[in-house]
Amino acid sequence: ILDIYPLAAMLNHSCTANAIRSYARNGTMIVHASKTIPSKSEVTWSYIPPTQVFAERRRALKKRHGFYCKCERCLIEAT
Repeated sequence: ILDIYPLAAMLNHSCTANAIRSYARNGTMIVHASKTIPSKSEVTWSYIPPTQVFAERRRALKKRHGFYCKCERCLIEAT
């Protein structure tokens, strides 16, 4: 059974995410800041394990989510 989290679906991906998610026993999703998030900055999380190397992250994001990541980390690692 899959749960639906419409507000969480609006969070975008970054390989240098500033938030993580966890779940309460009742199934409620909780988003925690994993670093300081400056005012007016976007809250992001990683759709895939951020420990993967660039090529693996790129391939997984394209296959599973249909896009190539253009976060700061990927732009640096691509060069």
